[in-house]
Amino acid sequence: MVAPLEVAWEFMQAGFAAANMREMQAAFGKSVGRFGFDKFSFVHALGPNRSFIVPEMKFGHQHDRWYRRYAEQNYYQDDPSLKRLLCDPTPFAWSDMPLNTLTKPEQRVRLGAADAGALNAFVVPIEGPQRELFVVRMTTPEKTFDTQARQTLYTLGVLYSSIGLNKFKKPNQRFGLSPLTFREAECLRWASEGKSDWDISEILGISQHTVHEHLERSKAKLKARTRTQAAVHAAVNGWLSNPSDKGTRMKH
Repeated sequence: MVAPLEVAWEFMQAGFAAANMREMQAAFGKSVGRFGFDKFSFVHALGPNRSFIVPEMKFGHQHDRWYRRYAEQNYYQDDPSLKRLLCDPTPFAWSDMPLNTLTKPEQRVRLGAADAGALNAFVVPIEGPQRELFVVRMTTPEKTFDTQARQTLYTLGVLYSSIGLNKFKKPNQRFGLSPLTFREAECLRWASEGKSDWDISEILGISQHTVHEHLERSKAKLKARTRTQAAVHAAVNGWLSNPSDKGTRMKH
C-alpha cells in the first residue's frame, strides 16, 4: 500500500538534494512509478492569454517517437487536453474524457498516444502571470490508476516543476533584470520549496509578518494571483537561484 504523503515528502527531500538533472528525474520517476506512471514531462502548453502554440517540453522523459510525430503532424490543434485546459485549467486525467466523447480528430491524437504506450495520463496545469499555461504530464501504460492518488500526484507535479525550474536552467540562458529585491526573491525561493511563512522567518531570522509582506510584494510585482504562479514566473526567468546576479541588492 502506497502512503501518498510519504511519497511526496520523500521526493521533496530527494529532489532538492539532487546534484544534477538525472538524479532529480530518477527521484521523480521512482515516486510517480509507485502509482503506475512511467513517463513524465514539464511542458509549455499554452501561450499568453491561453494562445495556441506548439507545446514545448522543457524537461522530462517522454515517448520520443510520439513527441516527434505530435509536432510534425500539428496534433496540438486537435489535442483534447489542450482544449480542456482552455476551458478548465485544473488537474485532470485523460480518462476523465472517454474516447467516445471525443471528435474523430481528437480520437486520432489519443489513439496515437496509446500506440506509443501512453494509455492514460494525469495532467497538472500551472498558470503563469500572463495566463500562459505550463503542465506536468505523467503518463501510464495502464488504462486506469488509483483515483485516491490524485492529490499526491498534484503535489508531486508542483514540486517537480518548481525544483526543475529553480535548479536546472540551461547555463547559456539569458534573462532580464529581476524586479524583485534580494529578500523578496529569497522568500519566494523558500516558498517555492514548500516552506511556510513561519518556516521562512526562522530560516532568515526575520518576522513572519515581514516574510508575508515580501511574498505579497513579489506577487504584485509579477502580477501573479498565487505564490505558485509567482514562483514559476520567477523561476522561468532565472530570478530565484541567485537574485544578486540579476542586478538586485538586499533590501529589508
